[in-house]
Amino acid sequence: MGKLNIRVITLTNEKGQITPLYMKPGQYAEWQKITKVIGNPVRRASLKAGGVGMRYNCVINNIDTYLYDEEDKGWFIERDN
Repeated sequence: MGKLNIRVITLTNEKGQITPLYMKPGQYAEWQKITKVIGNPVRRASLKAGGVGMRYNCVINNIDTYLYDEEDKGWFIERDN
């Protein structure tokens, strides 16, 4: 297992809450719409990829996916090597 750094377009409301809207998993990949964010983000470690950040449980292309925001380091998802 490893970590795949991604680009994410977010919406931040007046209270500072972040909602991810789109993600792009690579330089040549297409932007993918995040169709749903399930629940509130929680601070968690990724046991598969390493790293700690806010974990967002999202639905992308009908697949449940965890997006991690490592604050100063950017966003990532877990991936199979």
